[in-house]
Amino acid sequence: MESNEKTNIEKYIEVLKKDNRSEFQKELQPEDTIVEPTKIDAQLDKLHPILPEKISFKTNLSNKIAITLFLGLITILTPIFSMNFIPFFVLGILSTIVLVKIWILDKSNRITLDKTGIYFNDEFYKWNEIKSTFTCFTEKYGNSENNEFYLLIEFENGKITNLDIEKISFSTFWKYSNFSDDAIIGHYIELYKQNSHQ
Repeated sequence: MESNEKTNIEKYIEVLKKDNRSEFQKELQPEDTIVEPTKIDAQLDKLHPILPEKISFKTNLSNKIAITLFLGLITILTPIFSMNFIPFFVLGILSTIVLVKIWILDKSNRITLDKTGIYFNDEFYKWNEIKSTFTCFTEKYGNSENNEFYLLIEFENGKITNLDIEKISFSTFWKYSNFSDDAIIGHYIELYKQNSHQ
């Protein structure tokens, strides 16, 4: 006889998807949370007929570099076009604050997969300790900068952890441009998980 009692991961996902905000907040900032189990994508499978020894995805640095160059250019040009050094001084302070935030305070996350497990920054999770994996994406309509993207890992011992992978670029390269981030990370997780048993 099958039990109707929910598993730990089902309860966890139910809490994630529940929106406890007031009706006013929901109207003001609509959002939708989608949780899906990781799975192999047949189209993505064609890109890597032979699975690499490992595959890594990390934070996209192009935006940080572009912001740095823009702020540097504006700071340099300001005193040239203005005889008043106060705007230059204020802009210099603001630029420093922004650069400290994007280069020092912001996490530069990296996730690497191989036949032994999942490496996330300084953490390592072995495949034989992982029971299931899910992607969790919360889209905040009209405010995409605050979207949330997590990898949920359910372990054999019943514990659950979620990895913040929102800032990691999965579709930066041209070969991945037609695929969503959740499809890409989910696909390779399943491939390396299968490969760990060989």
